Amino acid sequence: MNNYTNYVIAHKDFTWNTPQWYNDTFTQISTHKVKSNLKNSIVIDSNYDDKLYGEITYVDWILKNCKTPFVSINHYRRILNTPVIGQPTFSKPINLSVTMYDQFIACHTKKLIDDFIDITY
Repeated sequence: MNNYTNYVIAHKDFTWNTPQWYNDTFTQISTHKVKSNLKNSIVIDSNYDDKLYGEITYVDWILKNCKTPFVSINHYRRILNTPVIGQPTFSKPINLSVTMYDQFIACHTKKLIDDFIDITY
């Protein structure tokens, strides 16, 4: 048994431009059916709506269901630099040329970010 699991959080269809042997080491995780070039895929049921809670939805499920001691959590738009056992690894930072608000709108919707801001404040 491996001592780590590589998860990819996805809410949209995607394709990674990496070798298939590398893609086979990842498990796609989503709350609905998503098409990708990854071999392994899990559709989860969660008490947390991923549109409101984002990665928390998946972290909660992983904490309750993953059996390996080490986990890498990737996003379908961001692959971790490399899986490293025994130490934390983070995705490469994105240098945005716009505000986070505008970036969120470009990747999602204005209504979603405005609803989130209204709920938060």
